[in-house]
Amino acid sequence: MRGIALAGLLSILLWGQVSYAAEVGPAPRTYVEDRAGVMNAQIKTQLIGLLQELEQKAKARIIVLTVQTTDGMDIHQYTFERADQWKFGPNKKSAGVLIVVAVKDRKYRTEVGYDWEGILPDSRVGELGRKYFVPYFKQKAYSMAFRSDENRPIHIIVQFLPK
Repeated sequence: MRGIALAGLLSILLWGQVSYAAEVGPAPRTYVEDRAGVMNAQIKTQLIGLLQELEQKAKARIIVLTVQTTDGMDIHQYTFERADQWKFGPNKKSAGVLIVVAVKDRKYRTEVGYDWEGILPDSRVGELGRKYFVPYFKQKAYSMAFRSDENRPIHIIVQFLPK
């Protein structure tokens, strides 16, 4: 009897993990997937152009994803699961760089794939986030954090990637 209960509990836990993993959903179809609807159209277009050029020149893919909420999931876990499942890096074995902004949660996370960890360590990515994302996100000016000029995080990340 105890074995049946244990097997039942184990199957519930495993079923929960399988169905939970299936909720990740489809990978973004473009470099900027604004599911939260907070990006300015002009800035979004500029950013897509910049990220497309970056991929062509440096073989580095950066995806920006905005969502309203992670529905209670930790932003690190949310971002990691998507990067891990989507595997959009140059060798399709890891993610390039995935930046997730959860608007209502007031959280963001940059997940750097294995291919770029040496170039973009957590300390550098964290510093860029604190310097550029936080001030604009506090003002709810999400697009401004990604504005296409020389002093924004994407341009700074580009400086560290191999040419």
